[in-house]
Amino acid sequence: MSLPKLHRGHLFAACGFLVPTLAVYLSGMLMPLLILMALLVLGLAFRRQEERLKISWIAVAFFAVLALWGAMTALWSVAPERSVSQALSLVGIAACGLVLLAGVRTLGPADRRRIGMGLLTGLGVASLFMAVEIWAGFPFYTHTSSRPPTLDLFNRWTTIATLLIWPVLLWVGQNPKPWRIAAVLIPAFLVLVQMESIASLIALVLGAIAFFLAFHFPKRAIIALICLTMAGVVLAPILPKHLPDPRAIWAAAPSLPGSAIHRIYIWKFVAERIEERPFQGWGLDTARNIPNKGHMIWAVGDGGESLPLHPHNAVLQWWMEIGLPGAVIGGLFIVWLFVMILRRRMAPYPHAVFTGCLASAVTVALFGYGIWQTWWLATLFLTAVLLLGIAEKETRQGPTPCRTLK
Repeated sequence: MSLPKLHRGHLFAACGFLVPTLAVYLSGMLMPLLILMALLVLGLAFRRQEERLKISWIAVAFFAVLALWGAMTALWSVAPERSVSQALSLVGIAACGLVLLAGVRTLGPADRRRIGMGLLTGLGVASLFMAVEIWAGFPFYTHTSSRPPTLDLFNRWTTIATLLIWPVLLWVGQNPKPWRIAAVLIPAFLVLVQMESIASLIALVLGAIAFFLAFHFPKRAIIALICLTMAGVVLAPILPKHLPDPRAIWAAAPSLPGSAIHRIYIWKFVAERIEERPFQGWGLDTARNIPNKGHMIWAVGDGGESLPLHPHNAVLQWWMEIGLPGAVIGGLFIVWLFVMILRRRMAPYPHAVFTGCLASAVTVALFGYGIWQTWWLATLFLTAVLLLGIAEKETRQGPTPCRTLK
């Protein structure tokens, strides 16, 4: 292919292939991929035949306000240099992500087919890598890492694959039929049951529930999710105090993973720190610097810190690090995303897929990774890019009256 013929569709198709394949061994490369893609899309935007990039200024405002408030927390942060650095990082990540989202919205049907095929091919190759690793006793990992090989090595890939299921569902469901949906969701569920990422399994189940509710009750399902989001943000600092004693839970259900019990200890510790600074927080990206975080909890497996690298809950992390204003900004952003799904007036099936994807992403954020981890932010942006890239323009003009899968 000559360079003059290269256009955005080719770039996003390559992105669809690279995201799942990189996730197997090199999930940390998703952030460089996001940056590279943004630079290439910007470079192509200067060609005459390319459409202008129309960036969402509401999204720009959200990230700008979040970064500004995060930078301000450096004035009282327990690690001011980390707070300033993370605020600048957020600006860069958001800029790259929003450029890609603007670029993918201009694609035509042929380009959308390329993205779908690229994503399916990438998932197929990544699944082959995974099968070889597990069935052959981790031959590649044992030569690249001194860590004992276990299934939790693939937790990041499992999470990324869980989110990529939704663009795949959108791709195979352009003529939606129950067997096609089942052919994607059931194997995905069976694979996740065998893996060690409980957060990913919960995310798929809750996402599927949101998908079916949104398909049959588009407006009411979104309103319910918005209400749950608002209530969750408000109650987040309070709920951990009312959780049962983790030791009692483990005594009643000894088969539960130690990581699940450990999270309850973490959330209780974080709630106590929020009480100490409810408005201003401890400073952006300071979870690693919170006082007494290194206190060991010996009631969990081989022991664990009261607060490891992060709280494993995005809302609690907002409250603890950037206080009430930060939690409000983050909560309003999630609400805005649900509102945008409703306002796009899509046909019932893509509407349900977008809803399920967002519900899955929020679920992982509530149980999994630190919200500021660059690979995780890149994953969220790239998933949104692929989802928008596969969505047909015709489905965005207005809802269809039929909501029956045949």
